[in-house]
This record gives sequence, structure tokens and C-alpha cells, in this order.
Amino acid sequence: MVHSSAQDKRQQQRLARDLQTSQSLLQPAARTAAQQVYGCRADAAAAAATLRAVPPASHRVDVTVEERPMDGRGRPSSHKPRTIKTMHYRLKTTIKPDAERIRRRADEAGCCVLLTNVPTAGDLAHRARDILTVDKAQHGTEQN
Repeated sequence: MVHSSAQDKRQQQRLARDLQTSQSLLQPAARTAAQQVYGCRADAAAAAATLRAVPPASHRVDVTVEERPMDGRGRPSSHKPRTIKTMHYRLKTTIKPDAERIRRRADEAGCCVLLTNVPTAGDLAHRARDILTVDKAQHGTEQN
């Protein structure tokens, strides 16, 4: 493995773009799910499971089901508590960056794998940086 600062800079910029794209793709789905009203807890739980199943590139969607009691019609009596007519359910969504996945991608950003049969020990040994420099200086395509 060889670390390249030029490649690291490009990959860090790409990572930032990917993070923004990932969040912008999840936001409309989360917003739509949060606006939907469900008549039973099972439907709300199924919608939450569907939203959690979306494979995000670098974000995590936290979904909870909230109960919303619906009162009966009319003005409530001052002597009796309000009667709950039905329960409605909504999803509360939160989009959070997946810190572990982002850290791993940032660590891998500037690395490239260099496979060679040049020995690393002995009389013909070369450093990885020297091999990379020679490899990048090639002017033609390898034949084999």
C-alpha cells in the first residue's frame, strides 16, 4: 500500500461530494415518510422498516414511530377529560452521518495498491515510493 497525497486530495473531494449526494438522496424519502399518517402501528412499523432498509452510502436513518391521539369532535366538557377517538401514527426520522464508514473511506482515500515482483529485502530491494515513481513515469502501456 502506498499513500499518494495528490490522490488523497482528489479522493477527499470526491468523498465530500458523495456525502452531500447521499444526504440529498435520503432527505426527500425521510421527509415524505414523516408527513405520511398511518392508521395502525403495524403499517407505520412496516414503513419504518422499509425506510431503514434503504442502503445509504454514508448516512444512517433513525426512524421511530410516534403515536398521535385524535380527539372526538366538538368542544370538550369542563367536567370530563377529552375522549380519544382514534390513534394515528407518524414516523419521526433523523438522518445521521455514519462516522465509522466515513472515517474508513477517508483513511482509504489516498491509498493505492501497488503489486510488483520487485523484492523488498536483499541486494535488489527497492522502497515502495521508488517503485511507484518508476511506475508513474512509464510512457507506454505494458505489454504483459
